Amino acid sequence: MGIELTAIGGYNEVGRQSTAIKIDDDVFIVDLGLHLDQYIKYTEDEEEDITTTSRRGLRKAGAIPDWTSIKDWKKDVKGIILTHAHLDHIGAVPYLAELFDCPVYGSPFTIALLKQLIDDKTMKFENELIPVTKPIQLTEGVKLELIHMTHSTVDCKMVVLHNKHGAVVVDNDFKLDRHPTLGKPPDFAAIERLSGKVVAHVGECLYAPHPSKTPSESVARKMLEEVLLEEDFEGRTVFVSTFSSHIARLSSIIDMGKAMGRKVVFLGRSMAKYLAAAEEANILKLPKHVEVLKYGSQIRKFFKQQKDLSKYLIVCTGHMGEPKAALAKLADGGYPFKFKPDDVVVFSSNVIPMPLIIANRDELVRKLKGQHVRIFDGVHVSGHASKEDLRWLMTTLAAKHLIPNHGTPEMTEAYIDIAREAGIPPSRIHNLREGDRITLVE
Repeated sequence: MGIELTAIGGYNEVGRQSTAIKIDDDVFIVDLGLHLDQYIKYTEDEEEDITTTSRRGLRKAGAIPDWTSIKDWKKDVKGIILTHAHLDHIGAVPYLAELFDCPVYGSPFTIALLKQLIDDKTMKFENELIPVTKPIQLTEGVKLELIHMTHSTVDCKMVVLHNKHGAVVVDNDFKLDRHPTLGKPPDFAAIERLSGKVVAHVGECLYAPHPSKTPSESVARKMLEEVLLEEDFEGRTVFVSTFSSHIARLSSIIDMGKAMGRKVVFLGRSMAKYLAAAEEANILKLPKHVEVLKYGSQIRKFFKQQKDLSKYLIVCTGHMGEPKAALAKLADGGYPFKFKPDDVVVFSSNVIPMPLIIANRDELVRKLKGQHVRIFDGVHVSGHASKEDLRWLMTTLAAKHLIPNHGTPEMTEAYIDIAREAGIPPSRIHNLREGDRITLVE
């Protein structure tokens, strides 16, 4: 009885996010994600997409969480709960969920996107998918609350498991954006109501080394306006590459295209999936001046037929240099298109700090520069909380146990430093590794 926690994945590393929480006799898994660096290395596929491959192959490649650390808890798992629709948090669900006889819970957009991923694979998927819009009773002793947060994808939630011992909170991933461009600000009132009632807080560390507050998405929108609306791109082909999952950013780009008098064209399977999920969840409705080309045959036909590409604003995947993504194919001549000098590529992103991704991106930029493309880099703000947001959340929740997650050892140490500066005693901070198990309440 009591509360135990097992670090399945994402502890002292970036990726493979997964945490198991046992409350009395019931176990709940929060997130089942991919390690993107290992996944890309194994599949050479798009960073925001998912291909049909095997669970055994992904596990051998180190791309999915090692669920065997909770093998003794398997029969007691009552639910898989998802924080948001990024692959490092949900990408392993199509491969691992069937090992557990339980439903999968998440926000409407997250569940809609998961359905898109499941449709891509051939393995059977029989777990019930349950979109959550209000607190629900998971078991007799545990109630689930998903608190609205802001991040670089929409419908992101902080997971709260209410029980007789006190709440268990998992915050992956978030930032405190009071001025989002799509959707509502975080539910600060709900967070503040938890103050002093939290047994354990699992907190993300990715931007803990940044001694600042992460800017609002409205800042990124202004950056896009300054590039796309104030620069003279007359007669040039303009590409914007960003995260497929960043629906707010895609919505801003759609608006920019209209203001530029250009038709917006999205390229690739990943873009198509996230946009379809956003429409299904009633978060975004695509206007008439937008076209989505999902398959390679459609993309090739588009470039072959169009005589004047300066009439379009083309949005594509590949900002991380993924070899099979649309932008890499364009740079390599994989489509019937050739960059002209002073054509434009806008990277509305930052590079995920993983060695393979950094190397791929550097190679892509080298190829684009070799074709005399104008590059606008870093037109972006992060979706991750920096030091001041992290400090606010950990001190507001005032958990009895604080558990760093989602970061390299350097990021984790920075997070622990923030906690110490905030006066949290070292005895309440637990730096776990994959496979570690801790008892939080006897």
